[in-house]
Amino acid sequence: MKMFTIVVAGGSSTRFGSDKLCEIINGETVLERSVRIALQASDGVVVVTDPSRFQNENVHAVVSGGSTRSESVRNGLTHVPNDVDIIAVHDGARPLASIDLYRQGQSLIEEGALGAIPVIKVIDTIKEVNDSVIEQTVDREKLRAAQTPQIFDAKTLREVYASETADTDDAALLEKAGYEVVTFEGHIENRKVTTKNDIDIILATLNNSQAMFRVGSGYDIHPFSKDESRRLILGGVEIDHIGLEGHSDSDAVAHSLTDALLSAIGAPDLGTLFPANKQENKDTDSFVFLEAAVKMVSEKGLEISNATIIINAQEPKLVSHLEAMKQNILVVLKPISNENTQISITPKHGEGIGEIGRAEAIAVYATLLLSYV
Repeated sequence: MKMFTIVVAGGSSTRFGSDKLCEIINGETVLERSVRIALQASDGVVVVTDPSRFQNENVHAVVSGGSTRSESVRNGLTHVPNDVDIIAVHDGARPLASIDLYRQGQSLIEEGALGAIPVIKVIDTIKEVNDSVIEQTVDREKLRAAQTPQIFDAKTLREVYASETADTDDAALLEKAGYEVVTFEGHIENRKVTTKNDIDIILATLNNSQAMFRVGSGYDIHPFSKDESRRLILGGVEIDHIGLEGHSDSDAVAHSLTDALLSAIGAPDLGTLFPANKQENKDTDSFVFLEAAVKMVSEKGLEISNATIIINAQEPKLVSHLEAMKQNILVVLKPISNENTQISITPKHGEGIGEIGRAEAIAVYATLLLSYV
């Protein structure tokens, strides 16, 4: 289903004291980061802000806001294509919203919900106060603080915005119209920039997470097939040699790299996610599994810094095929790559030792480093 995001960035920043959306966090403004993540999570983005202060050739449209948040969203809706099935609405002042939050909300809408919003538990004791006097202590067990992105069935969101109703968030409009809105677990880091102190906390959070990395390792080994018609596929390249026996098309390079990605994020391995005994996996292009692992890594907000792949094979000779393998892998890894991503593929020989040295099998080792975006 097609999803667009409306990034609302038309506030006055009164409490902040200056334009909070222009504050720099690690080389980009608050708004630029919010839009960048929305672009990664959506099929298109409409930014509601002053067009004279924000330009981005990758967004679908930049439109002026209204006097209220609801008016701003209404303006943004007019620029969302009619064929869009799901619409997310996100505050531009929440630069740490993750792709994972978008994906969770999108999944709930695809499963039939009309509205889904991320929430976090209220930690502090809440008092209801009248003229400085406490009237009651509110039971916080049922209280949740709402965040964005808030995700909606597009038809329903357009319907509630067809009237002039206004509220502080979009979920409230659905509630007023009698629609059920479901919740899912938000992220404590997904705070809204309101004061200067929020910028300091966001910078600390970002710098701490960006200093973190994840290392993944994968290993795969396949014997040569007794079926002389079976093709040898390594790194997505067909090689003139008898093929390998095993899972799918037995591309041991793709398998080891897939397992390395999955191990880095603590996910189940390739054999668990795509069992060899499932008919739909028989003879499947192994890059399908690699693409699935890349998507999972992307949703965790990670990028690949470098990957080292060692192919241990007595035969065939692989040197002439290495560049084609590398290019195939780079294409699949593009969603989690940057300009500094490096891929190394090195062939080794068994030197007559064991099943590799006797040219009975091929083994592949993959090691990679992921870092937070």
